[in-house]
Amino acid sequence: MHLVTDPDTRVKATREVKEETNLDILITGLVGIYSDPSAGRIATYSDNGDVRHLVDIVFTAEIGSGELSISSESLELKFFKSGSLPQDVVPPAIQPLEDYVAGKACCIC
Repeated sequence: MHLVTDPDTRVKATREVKEETNLDILITGLVGIYSDPSAGRIATYSDNGDVRHLVDIVFTAEIGSGELSISSESLELKFFKSGSLPQDVVPPAIQPLEDYVAGKACCIC
């Protein structure tokens, strides 16, 4: 995901969710900011070989409206209960998911 310049990261996240899922959301909190390279945050893109260090800002949110639908960036979208996540979760998503399930999300202003 490449974010267009905007003064508020929450606005960017809301826009990206709309573009990629067709859902309108309300950001409710911050799970964390993740950048540890040893946690799978170094990515090599197969189409051009570019290597990038990923920095993820992970928010909690509530769905306001919209119907879940795929975009050009996805093949399939699903919701999962925290106790039944798929086994093939990509490495950079593991720590944020564990933190969320452990209740580590906090309020942001």
